Amino acid sequence: MNSQEIKKYINGVISKKIKNNFKSDYNIIRDQYEKWDSLIQIELIFHFEEYFEISFSENEIEKMDSSNEITEIILKNMENE
Repeated sequence: MNSQEIKKYINGVISKKIKNNFKSDYNIIRDQYEKWDSLIQIELIFHFEEYFEISFSENEIEKMDSSNEITEIILKNMENE
């Protein structure tokens, strides 16, 4: 998967979780959506770890505050695999 495909997938998952439709290239920022709470955040982390077969560090999890940041973290993890 390339970065655009990953971003499209991430935005699709986040859209379903917070029940909002976003364009595939839109940067969804956690602080702008009340529905993206800590429970949704944990669900997203587990989902992305399982789907992409990677594990996030605590530091990476703390930085996951937007779809752009999540995409970058996933790409870095995939490169290191």
